[in-house]
Amino acid sequence: MIKYDYHMHTYYSFDSHASLKDMADKAVELGLVEIAITDHIDFSYPDGDIISPLGPSVNVARLERLKEEYEGRLSILTGTEFGLRVCAASASQELADKYNFDIIIGSLHELDDMNLNNVFLYEGKTNEEIRNMYFEHMLKALKSTNAWDVVGHMDKIKKFGNFGPADASGEDPACVDAVLRYIIDQGKGLEVNTSGLSRKIGLYPSLNILSRYLEMGGEILTMGSDAHFPDNIAQGFDHTLKILRALGVKYITRYEKRKPYFVKI
Repeated sequence: MIKYDYHMHTYYSFDSHASLKDMADKAVELGLVEIAITDHIDFSYPDGDIISPLGPSVNVARLERLKEEYEGRLSILTGTEFGLRVCAASASQELADKYNFDIIIGSLHELDDMNLNNVFLYEGKTNEEIRNMYFEHMLKALKSTNAWDVVGHMDKIKKFGNFGPADASGEDPACVDAVLRYIIDQGKGLEVNTSGLSRKIGLYPSLNILSRYLEMGGEILTMGSDAHFPDNIAQGFDHTLKILRALGVKYITRYEKRKPYFVKI
């Protein structure tokens, strides 16, 4: 099994009630060697900023204490998941520069001041229009800041739009290629997010996008379960390892102080 899970949330995130210790203990039980705690920070979210009232300094401090407690048993990275928005670029960049993060996930959670789960985003639009709108927003947001190392759940739009479990790249995915090219040119990477497997949606990104990324020369791939509870940690990793090997992937990526290092699988 892949022993690095780089996407998980605790009670610092609005959508999790898990404690840091419970997440770390479960990771040790599963035999993982390294995890990244990547709690949400979404500035200028449609309903207001999504950031714990404890503040980033408290979160970073508690992670430092946890690292010491689990030293020799589990490596714990200081991470975060920034919501990608052009209007949030400066605020995200300020925090990225201030704190000594090991890895930053950049994820698109909303469009045009609407959450991705808002049905009004999709009314009267074709799949092509939805896809183009989503990836065009993503590219603009990525270009607006350096506060990201990998793109999280890249094609999450397929969970909410009219795609169902189908691939969201389309038959002529110029907008997808533009995002992938920018990621590669910036020396950054993609997260292989397994959270969609249990929902019958498949991996994020889907195999077409992942294959295209590899064809275009992309190499940086991190593994993330997007776990919000201990039982979700490393979910689907064994299955995903088989998929990655079938695609010819020989390495996944771990991070330290926002620098990538390759680990053979």
